[in-house]
Amino acid sequence: MFCDGSSNQRGVGLSVVLKSPQRDMIVQSIYCDFKATNNEAEYKALIAGMTVASDLKATGVNVYSDSLLIVSQLNGEFAAKGLKMTGYLEIAKRKAK
Repeated sequence: MFCDGSSNQRGVGLSVVLKSPQRDMIVQSIYCDFKATNNEAEYKALIAGMTVASDLKATGVNVYSDSLLIVSQLNGEFAAKGLKMTGYLEIAKRKAK
C-alpha cells in the first residue's frame, strides 16, 4: 500500500494505492472539505488505506509513506505529541494488528 496526504487552504487531499501480489491495483483519491495539518492528512491517508486493506481481508500489507514523522512514530522511534496525533497513532497501530 502506498499512501500520501496533503493539506492547504482549500482542504485536505488523500491518496491511497493498494497493489495485490498479482499486480491488481485499487487507486483512491479522496478530497476532504476541512482543515488539517499535513501530518494529520498523512495519518488520515494511512488510516483510510489500512481500512480498505482490512475490508478486503488483506494480510501482510507493506505500507509505504513519504512521511518520516508518521513512519517513525509507528516504528516507536518518535513520540506522538498532542491529543490528535496520539489518537491517530493509536488508530493506526490498532489497524496494523
